[in-house]
Amino acid sequence: MRINTYDLRLNEDRVTTLFKESSQNYSAMTALNATEKVPKLMNDVFDLKNKPEERVYMIALSISFKVMGVFEISSGDLGSASLSIRKIFSRALIVGAYQIIIVHNHPSGQAYPSHEDREATKKLIEAGRLLGVHLTDHVIVAENDYFSFADNGEMVDLAK
Repeated sequence: MRINTYDLRLNEDRVTTLFKESSQNYSAMTALNATEKVPKLMNDVFDLKNKPEERVYMIALSISFKVMGVFEISSGDLGSASLSIRKIFSRALIVGAYQIIIVHNHPSGQAYPSHEDREATKKLIEAGRLLGVHLTDHVIVAENDYFSFADNGEMVDLAK
C-alpha cells in the first residue's frame, strides 16, 4: 500500500489546493480493514505513540478501505489538541473519501477516551452523516495500547 500524506496550500492565484507532502510504500498491509491495523500503521509510519504532544490525524478511505491519504489535522500539547470538523471534512471531500478514521494519541500512555474525545466523536458522526462521509472509527493510540470507539460499541451509542 502507498501512504500519501497531504495538506492544503494556497496556489499562485491564492486558491486552496491539495498538496502532496510525502509518499511512501508500506508493505505491511493492503487495506485498512481491521481496527488493529490503524495503530500499527500510525506507529510504523508516523511514530505516533512516541509523540510528546497530542496529534490528530484523519485517514481518508475508499469504500473498500484503501487509504486515499493521511492528513495531520492538528498538534496540541500534552493533554489536548483541537479537532476542527471543517478542517477534517474539507480534506475528506477534496480527496473523495467515502469514509474516514480519526486517530489521535495520548502521550500520557492511557488510551481511554476523555469526555472531550466522546463529544468530538459525536459531532464528527453528525457532520459526516450530513456530508455523506462516514466516520468509521476514532482510534486513540497510547504507548502500548489503543482504544477504538467502534470496537467498544461507542460509535453506535454516540450516533443516537
